[in-house]
Amino acid sequence: MKKALCLILAVCLVATLAVFAACNPIVDGIRKDGTVVIGATSVPHAEILNFAKDILAEQYNLKIEVQEVENWPQLNPSTADGDIYANFFQHEIYLNEYNSTVSEDRQLVSVGAVHVEPLGIYSTETEVDFTQPLVIAITNDVTNQSRALRLLKAQGIITAKTSDNKEIVTVDDFNWGENQYREINAELLASSLPDVDIAVIPGNYALAGKLSSALVTETEEVTAQYANVLVVKKGNENSEITKTLITVLQSQAVKDFIRETYGDAVHAV
Repeated sequence: MKKALCLILAVCLVATLAVFAACNPIVDGIRKDGTVVIGATSVPHAEILNFAKDILAEQYNLKIEVQEVENWPQLNPSTADGDIYANFFQHEIYLNEYNSTVSEDRQLVSVGAVHVEPLGIYSTETEVDFTQPLVIAITNDVTNQSRALRLLKAQGIITAKTSDNKEIVTVDDFNWGENQYREINAELLASSLPDVDIAVIPGNYALAGKLSSALVTETEEVTAQYANVLVVKKGNENSEITKTLITVLQSQAVKDFIRETYGDAVHAV
């Protein structure tokens, strides 16, 4: 009886949500009631947006709905389709890579940088001898893998076969010596640590994996080009909604929230 009641309540909840969605549809990323829909990965992007949510509502009379996703590659297509108004998960190098693969009518634009997440080398050990053969986990997404490879090179773990001054580099551009690498999804890097000697992990996934300190991180000079940006569809970059969103996301209140919440793992710009 108890199980049946729970099932009935669950069905009713789903039905209610379905009716609400049907009555409040999304057109060009904005619901019928004026709520602006923004897609983001959970840590720290959605958390930052949820902090900004109250400021936007109270000071600017702008309601936002934050849709948290784990399937982040879908966020750019969803923005281009108008399923969401904006997204917050990427840096401009990744955005440029996306734009190079789509037609002009699906182009997206950055409207401002909010924070950077230094990429770091992590291990279950407090000290690792980088001169010894290592099993290394790196992400399989193109732009963050390029960052990881440059960090490994900076530590002398791998060496470049030729000049590595192009924007994106790959595993084939480097000499690995006796080291071995494993390419895996970024969200699995933290959990891979028991099975490898080191893993090169973006700051947001290090936070999600509750990793406290890296053996080494990118320098500020390097991270500057990887600032995470708010992104909208081309044509929406000068709208009042967009201007309000980026004004709040770049405000001192949000900068303070980032510093107090994430410490050295995330830096406001």
